[in-house]
Amino acid sequence: MKILVLANAFPPNVIGGGELSAFNLSRALARKGHEVSVLTMAEPEEAEVWNQPTPHGFKIFRLHFPHDYTPYKANKGSFKATWLQSKIWNFENIFDPRGPAIVKRVLDKVNPDHINIHTLPGFGLSTLSLFGRLDKRVLWVLHDLTLACAKGSMFKNGHTCPNQCLKCKGFSALHAYFIGKVRRLAFVSPSRVNLETVQRNNKAVGAKLGFAIPNVSDPLPSAMPLYAPDPNGVIRLLFVGRLHNSKGLDVLLEALTPLASIYRFKLTILGRGPMEEELKARYGAEPWVDFAGFVGQDDVTRAVAAHDILCTPSLWAEPYGRVTAQAIQLGTPVLGSASGGTTEIVRHEKTGLLLEAGNVEVWRKALARIFQTPSLLQTWRVNTAQDAARYTEAAIVAQYEAVIEQIRTL
Repeated sequence: MKILVLANAFPPNVIGGGELSAFNLSRALARKGHEVSVLTMAEPEEAEVWNQPTPHGFKIFRLHFPHDYTPYKANKGSFKATWLQSKIWNFENIFDPRGPAIVKRVLDKVNPDHINIHTLPGFGLSTLSLFGRLDKRVLWVLHDLTLACAKGSMFKNGHTCPNQCLKCKGFSALHAYFIGKVRRLAFVSPSRVNLETVQRNNKAVGAKLGFAIPNVSDPLPSAMPLYAPDPNGVIRLLFVGRLHNSKGLDVLLEALTPLASIYRFKLTILGRGPMEEELKARYGAEPWVDFAGFVGQDDVTRAVAAHDILCTPSLWAEPYGRVTAQAIQLGTPVLGSASGGTTEIVRHEKTGLLLEAGNVEVWRKALARIFQTPSLLQTWRVNTAQDAARYTEAAIVAQYEAVIEQIRTL
């Protein structure tokens, strides 16, 4: 089957987990024997690439689109758009025919049987009208809440939004109009809770078929360490993610601080972000904290496998949690917030604990319990084996293929 993937950013240009998930799924489908092509946006300083084979089994089209800046550049902070530039960008994304014309050139070259949308902004919303006119089969992967919220998170001022604001209602209505142009369109999300939130807030999404399928995990690197408890009895905790207030790292650090004089543990923090300097100023001198910075994905995987427990104290409802799922696959228990996709990955008291997001006292008590009874970790580690199979590449690709077949019959 010939599959065309649309992702406005794609490795090595990575904004977050969505780009890595798009890459992993494209590679997995290619390994299964499908003819996969990826269309993504070239950065202004990058040369265009047209139908170039990659070592991963798929071909790539990395092309310039008619915008002042790309989503990747804006999200990485290397371009600060003025008010006028952002308005022009949004206008172009809705009405400018040049973006869909570029997509049409790639369609003509690939002639795909099926289209996977991962991230659409930048290609042009009216690209959906193009797919509808050509009666293409389309599967839209919902990595976040973009079709329900202009920011993609429904998280503002440190809290999850209980309802859509007026701006987000208009944003959803605009997308709903173009979604209605595509007859053979279905949606998939890595978690049921993320899918249902979008369906509830965007009627056009709710009117289409929807499926919950985990993301394809990152492949295991070479020289994976074998897990072994610390010989000195130190409990090794790990945090992986952007150092942003939505991730709740400050809650975890505050919960741990008074425990440091009682128990033996160490927290390793992998990642960077806007809260980095503030948190380093408060906790950087503590001997039980290691701000290790940003590391490559292989090193993240090795760290997850080698630690006793992964901590994901997010304040917002994570749509999925790629590292959380990989932890279960690798046998590492998880201490996570009882919200969002985390609740579909972690089994409370079986493979870890699900705790009230943002509640420092609840997190402190749970951590103290683990430090007092470290045998819990071994019990949870054994239990992860029951869940690991659902995150294998073969299982996930089989689910995608079944969904694609259902779209074919629409």
